[in-house]
Amino acid sequence: MIKKILIVTILVLGVMSTTYAGPKSILIGGTVTPFFSVQIETIPAYIGKRGMAKAIFKPAKGFKWNKDYPSTFNIRDVDSPTLILLKKEIDLIAGKVCVPYIGKDVGRIEVEGRINFSICNTEECLVFRNEKLILVLIVSKNNESQ
Repeated sequence: MIKKILIVTILVLGVMSTTYAGPKSILIGGTVTPFFSVQIETIPAYIGKRGMAKAIFKPAKGFKWNKDYPSTFNIRDVDSPTLILLKKEIDLIAGKVCVPYIGKDVGRIEVEGRINFSICNTEECLVFRNEKLILVLIVSKNNESQ
């Protein structure tokens, strides 16, 4: 009886892991400064499905994201046969920029954006304006493993 339960459990877990498997996040690169670092990653889109490019800001030790500063992110328009950029759904919350897109054809493109933000420590706040971000948007064939 225990063997049957164990076998069923293993089979169910195996099926669940393949059923819910989607594209994995790919680390694209990053930037390091004395005051913050930025990690750039992309969850590739499949053709006809959504993907997400992310920029994650990590303030240096002693600093924190300034939630009172009106942070903004602007991205250049993309006219590409590879994807549709969902500009109205771009999100910037507490140091994390999320740029969603839908894949149309296999490929990858670089997209430039500009961010304005502030970080603070106990003594001062630093403001960064028009910091350049390069995001890589990737579209893969359906069911292609990364």
